[in-house]
Amino acid sequence: MKHIVIITLCLLTLCLTSHLALADPHRTATDPTAWWWWYGQTEADITDAINTTGARLIDLEIQSSDPLRFAAAYVHNSGVYAETWWWYYGLTPADIEMWLGRNSARLIDIERYQIATGEMRYAVIMVDNTGPDAKNWWWYFGVDAAFLSSALDENNARLVDIESYQDGETTFTAIMIENTGPDASDWWWYYNVPATTIWNNIAAHGSRILEYEVRDPAAGTFDAIMIPNDGEHHINWWWYYGISATQLNAFINQNGARITDLDSYVHNNVRQYSVVLVNNSNELTTKMGELLGYGSDGSTGAYLKEVQGPVLAALQPAFVYEPASSIKVTHHLYTMRQVMDGHEDLNTELTVAEGLDGSCPNGGPPFNQQTLEETLQGMMQLSDNTDTEAIAQLFGTSNINNMSSSIVGMTNTSINHPPGCPWPPLNEMTLEDSGLLYEGVATGLLLDPPTREDFYRLMQSETTISPWWFTSDLEDLIYEVASDLGIPDAAAGYWENTRLAWKPGGDTLNDGTNHEYRAVSGWVSLPWCFDGTDVQNKEYVFGLFIHDGNNLEYTNERLRYTVELFRDEVASGLLSCPSPVPDQPNSGAGRMLHSSHPNPFNPRTSIGFTVDTPRQINIAVYDMNGRRLVVLVDQEVAAGVHHVHWDGVDAAGKMVASGTYLVRLQSRQQVESRKIMLVR
Repeated sequence: MKHIVIITLCLLTLCLTSHLALADPHRTATDPTAWWWWYGQTEADITDAINTTGARLIDLEIQSSDPLRFAAAYVHNSGVYAETWWWYYGLTPADIEMWLGRNSARLIDIERYQIATGEMRYAVIMVDNTGPDAKNWWWYFGVDAAFLSSALDENNARLVDIESYQDGETTFTAIMIENTGPDASDWWWYYNVPATTIWNNIAAHGSRILEYEVRDPAAGTFDAIMIPNDGEHHINWWWYYGISATQLNAFINQNGARITDLDSYVHNNVRQYSVVLVNNSNELTTKMGELLGYGSDGSTGAYLKEVQGPVLAALQPAFVYEPASSIKVTHHLYTMRQVMDGHEDLNTELTVAEGLDGSCPNGGPPFNQQTLEETLQGMMQLSDNTDTEAIAQLFGTSNINNMSSSIVGMTNTSINHPPGCPWPPLNEMTLEDSGLLYEGVATGLLLDPPTREDFYRLMQSETTISPWWFTSDLEDLIYEVASDLGIPDAAAGYWENTRLAWKPGGDTLNDGTNHEYRAVSGWVSLPWCFDGTDVQNKEYVFGLFIHDGNNLEYTNERLRYTVELFRDEVASGLLSCPSPVPDQPNSGAGRMLHSSHPNPFNPRTSIGFTVDTPRQINIAVYDMNGRRLVVLVDQEVAAGVHHVHWDGVDAAGKMVASGTYLVRLQSRQQVESRKIMLVR
């Protein structure tokens, strides 16, 4: 264990008597928690924030002493971050000692400032130092580096907080804890060094910054306390300096992080901030952040939410990005709502002007006569810009935008330029907005079930004749995960029971340098065995974007990471039934259920099956939510080839809507299923 010191200050020692390695969890833990930061706060603002949010302060900065204003970082005072704690301002050193004694506490942050009379006062944060939270610790003020170095050796301690001041000479206020037991750690301290020295330490020792202060903004020098960030200590973390509040918030959102150390100062008459951030995201969000490079080339985000369930991944869910052609789903939804309400018909003939200037529709020849259904299919499956412009002209872009905002609730979504045409202004969307749309469709809030099935059918899906990359990627993932789990034979049945509908987009704006925009969003339904017999599905909405990247190859590569949102869900689904996977033959059994003909069908399809020995057979039709609609066979069947017909009606004789259905064959020996599609 080592420390490097180069200068510091004078006396006053308070020794109290230390649990978690690397000291306080608010500096080191990455368990996701609610947290906040504000600047320009009064004492009343801080008190109100604490009472309103259930938070506790973890770092204070004095922004001005007359009037007294603070910048502050907070965490929710719960879970691993829960502490009995106090904060005070306007204290003398004697006052600090008094409150530490009364509270049986220790300091975790201390800030000095000058009041109008010229005297020095302190603002402090302290936490309980009794029972399992107790640590041996010391604090000093007005001392030089030589004194601190001696105290560190004498106390066998390490620094956890430090502030330097220019009082004719450089002096310090410092907090240290005993560097033994569960709090023992390698550590390093640098004083008045350039950023390159800190970066070199990070590279040489696999370290990270615990605490740092900007020493001289003009010279770019710092004081820094550093600890290991390798092996069991490794976390994702970041540090930034010389940034505005707006830039800081952007980094926080892009990294899915929270502030552990905050420094605020004025340089060239501009308020600037320097911070240490640590990861504050769940495992899946962290994984997606790493895959997307944490904004290393453009802003990035990823989102996964179970329909009517929890958000499973959320990296920049509220960031307003250019969605490119993925925004065409709003055109699609508006049209299908018109069809649902009887204002339009999918068989309506449209005249589509197919003339293009580059990728921009020009409203000119050649002209093509096609149905509304064909136009939607061209827009959603092929991303055809002339088909999209035909829809926009038919219904009006303002009406589509109004539906998105007022009916769906997509308050940050707007079509601002024709498809494929020169821009800006950019189109706008957020991952939360796209999730609202796809979830509203899935739950029946925005479309009735028959129209919803047509909505899915006309998009890129598992039944598309020419499937695009995400469909293939999801199928490949299912086979890969099944193999990794040791049940490769389960993959085919699992994929056959999977459904999806999705829309990608990609644009390049070249105004001297390339600006790359890629996005995808959609809906996925994965098989899940809830009761060990009937297969049901869990539904998800998802999205991913890369906004304003520069490297085309890298941007496209990162878009393909979308499928990684589903790896854990696929694994859980594959393992969710007692037999290794739903609707799969037992090992060694032959396939009994044949393909249906025709498929798609209207009004009737023939379902074939082969029985090798006489046995009891049950064949039923289910919708894709796992609801049984009708039983076609439930009896002992002789050996041989058999056929049964389904004419698209349920058990009550009522015609079912267009859509995808599941034919399920069950015998004592095995269970199989196949998808069929009814097109009315």
